Amino acid sequence: MFSTTKRFHLIYLFYLLILLVPVFWLFDVGAIGIQSELENRNKAAFPVIKLKSLWSDWQNEGNGLPVQIQRAATDQFPGRLNLILLAKRIDRLAISTAYALLPDSAIPAERRGDIYIMRDQSFLVQSPDAYNPDLQHDIDLRIENYQYMIDYYPEINFQVFFIDTLKASLFHPANKFYWDADGGRCLDHFEAHKPEKLAFSKLELGSIEDHQKWFYRTDHHWNVYGILEGYAIIHAMLKEHYPEISPMLEPNRLVTFEDIQFSGSHTRTAFYTDVVDPLIVEDVAFPPFTIIQAGEVTPYNRRSEYLAGNYTNVPFEGHYGAFYGGDAGFLEYIFENDSDRRLLIIGSSYTNAIEPLLAAHYAHTYAVDLRHYGKFSFAEFILDYPVDDVLMIGDCSDVAKTLGWEILP
Repeated sequence: MFSTTKRFHLIYLFYLLILLVPVFWLFDVGAIGIQSELENRNKAAFPVIKLKSLWSDWQNEGNGLPVQIQRAATDQFPGRLNLILLAKRIDRLAISTAYALLPDSAIPAERRGDIYIMRDQSFLVQSPDAYNPDLQHDIDLRIENYQYMIDYYPEINFQVFFIDTLKASLFHPANKFYWDADGGRCLDHFEAHKPEKLAFSKLELGSIEDHQKWFYRTDHHWNVYGILEGYAIIHAMLKEHYPEISPMLEPNRLVTFEDIQFSGSHTRTAFYTDVVDPLIVEDVAFPPFTIIQAGEVTPYNRRSEYLAGNYTNVPFEGHYGAFYGGDAGFLEYIFENDSDRRLLIIGSSYTNAIEPLLAAHYAHTYAVDLRHYGKFSFAEFILDYPVDDVLMIGDCSDVAKTLGWEILP
């Protein structure tokens, strides 16, 4: 037990830390290290006080000076992140103790989140997706949407590539604890009822080992092996309507960055820093091409920089987004090749990694992320960007449900 004197010393130390926060603010120290790499966000900065608008800024509802100061003080509190990590470790110790005598192969990585950790520390995974009659009805609506598009635009080839993720698969280790776990039902229902003329292929999990082979240990995205497997499957599907498609691009090599330990989205969500990924990427000799974003030529990603050795290895850097490119509402790829065809890819961050591989087989490729659109009108889009092929890529939420992903004719 602490003596009374030591207790008072601890209390004094705590209040000293609190008092340091406004000192940091006054001397603008709070502006240092605003980026929180682990949380993948910017920490709140202290507001600039303007005497002329002090009263109105103070009274502003929702985001007035008191709220801004409180947020900044919380985010800038000295040692905040270390305290959070300590609290999470105590959480995990309590969870491990509670599950010590149970046979579960996966246990919660935190008390209040939706991330699981395998008992052998092999990978982190989100809790199972739900499946219920309302969701099945939503899938049926999406199927009707595809059928309408196929009927309305018979000259265009519509295709879907379904990425079977562990959270929606039969093999999730925690399925038995969720009465409404998807367990592969979204994929099964969509495939069984999809329009006959909708070309369909999938990266399907046949076991939990497939997940470990094709996806990161700490992130929800597919890794280099999943990306290349998906590319091969999609190329074969495209060839059915595009028989003269050029041969697949073969990687010159796979590059492992020995000095990078990749910590992905699950790490940041659960603050679980004990599991890391190697960063392995493909080095591909692409034909000459240009990427257009917002009317300007852009490198979009940092692929060439990484392969040239120009990258950071600071902990918790978002290497998937840095190497393959972050989420963008609209990109245009223009390749110098013998093709005269045009492709529209619609998908989420899964497509960032595979877009240039697929675009290499087309003269023009347009990549659209519907999350950046309120409503996406296909008719308006093809007036400016006519296409021969439309390819939807993603998991159940992206390609089989309507919420945010329905294509308006």
